[in-house]
Amino acid sequence: MLKQGWFHLDGDFLQQALSDYSGQEILAYFDGRPPTWSDIVNGGLPQRGVTKALATELMNYSPKSPVGRLRLIHGASGEGKTTVAMQCAAEIARSAPASYVLWRTPGAGLDTQLVQSLPTGRHYILFSDDAEEIARDLFEVVNKVTRPDISYVAVARTIDWSHVRGDAYPWATHIGYRKTYLTGLDEADAELVVAAWSRHGEKGLGRLAEWEHNDARVSELLRAIREEAAIEDGALLGGMIRVRYGDYFTDRVRDLMRSLAAQRTPSGSTLSSAFLYIAAAHLARLQLPPNILAEALGVPTSRIMSEVVIPLRDEAAVTIAGGGVLTRHRLIAEACITVAEQVNVNLAETYSRLVQSAFRVGRHHFVRDYEKYTNLCRFFEKSRPEVAIAAARAAVDEEKNSLGYIHNLAHILRKTGQADEAAFISEKTSKMLPSMQDKNLSNKERVFYREWATTEGTLGNPAVSIWLSSISLSDLRESDSPGSGHIETALAAVGGTMATMHQNVPRDEFATGVRAAETLGHLLDLSRTAKSFFSRQRRLADEWGTPKMGLDDCKIALEKAITAAWAVRERDLPHLTSAPKLRFTAMYKDLGIA
Repeated sequence: MLKQGWFHLDGDFLQQALSDYSGQEILAYFDGRPPTWSDIVNGGLPQRGVTKALATELMNYSPKSPVGRLRLIHGASGEGKTTVAMQCAAEIARSAPASYVLWRTPGAGLDTQLVQSLPTGRHYILFSDDAEEIARDLFEVVNKVTRPDISYVAVARTIDWSHVRGDAYPWATHIGYRKTYLTGLDEADAELVVAAWSRHGEKGLGRLAEWEHNDARVSELLRAIREEAAIEDGALLGGMIRVRYGDYFTDRVRDLMRSLAAQRTPSGSTLSSAFLYIAAAHLARLQLPPNILAEALGVPTSRIMSEVVIPLRDEAAVTIAGGGVLTRHRLIAEACITVAEQVNVNLAETYSRLVQSAFRVGRHHFVRDYEKYTNLCRFFEKSRPEVAIAAARAAVDEEKNSLGYIHNLAHILRKTGQADEAAFISEKTSKMLPSMQDKNLSNKERVFYREWATTEGTLGNPAVSIWLSSISLSDLRESDSPGSGHIETALAAVGGTMATMHQNVPRDEFATGVRAAETLGHLLDLSRTAKSFFSRQRRLADEWGTPKMGLDDCKIALEKAITAAWAVRERDLPHLTSAPKLRFTAMYKDLGIA
């Protein structure tokens, strides 16, 4: 088993880790660097209550137990999960000679036969950080190896454990199982943390040195942690950053980025560029695997860890979790982006490059957040429109025949006041629809026409808008129906635009068209929004004195009104099906009136 990426944690190992340790190293840990074994054994780190309780429990072993034990430590990044596990393992190795502690190295597997072959007569405790990597193997082991002399401690970010569906395994039917969720600190642990910082004076306390008494420092730390607990990243590390650096944290990250800018990899990239990509991905909630980072930087995938990720990790800037690289905390990512903007870095180009890299890697490898990358424009649609446009353009550049990505670009352009370009792209695309690789997927062609219709309405072309919405509702091909969801949206738009045209220039065809649209629309189980649209159209038709109609007459009136709008269209699109030739058999079938 030791040859399979697991090492024995014993007194000799701990003694070696204790040598050549400096106070500067522990300050780096307080700044967010992942713990090393030297940090753990030097005695300078506070040992939280959960660590003591877990170590005591695991050392209290009874060979008469029917099964072994599995303890899962989980929580957000930056909550101290790895530190707790390492301290627990070291405490057992020092205090329980009868226990045999094994620690898994990153990427190592877990083999059932090797676990079963462990000699009897000792208590084995197997620790695994990044336990999501071996969740399936671990369940196979506990399912087949029912030895009470083997205990397991699994450590994982909650999101990673959930991603591999770790909780779906019936652990408790095979082993004594308990989960420990880490978030923040209690008051007793906060006192220990502040005391540890105090031993290093102002360098350890940072901004907390402004408070004269430890009680006030503890209260300030707990307050900051409570505020951070409302956000998805680790409350503990976030609170520590806030109270030790406060408003000066951005300055600290600026100094870090200056230092990283002076460090070039053998491949020619700067570590500051890599850090920016990692921070940008973190803030967009993208999992950034090393191969996408390598593609973005132009660094060979085989060298990305040694040239980029490990040096950044040693600078307390990034960590690796769930197969991805991310900053140690959201606050670090935010500060990095703030500094980048202050020096006029083009973030649109940064995100565009990430999208491009995800496409290129995704052609050959599985990418966990592929859909998030390819549709990143939607994430930034409201907050950073320039980034949204760049991300959408990058997707179209990489997949020119994807109607979905073209639709995204047109949508973002319209929403950001560039309807002219959106209409130009839509018209150009409509001439190439037969070659689109995904036009039949999830009604994307119908959605495309509906988006284009909205754009034409924005440009002041209501008749063209009605025509395009009607195309989106029509029989585009056999065995294809628009579905109730699309019908309520597009039909409401048709009725609403006809109402506007009738109000501007009264015509009986449009008034009866509005009545027909609202009558047919009310056949559906409507969403709240659609119900309000159709209800408004009903009120207008009533105000105009438009008589109610039977369903067959509604079909005739609707199609007549669509043709009337097409006849006064603001511009011609000769390559599209004319309104008189449109058929709505599938739509009527979906409405239950075929």
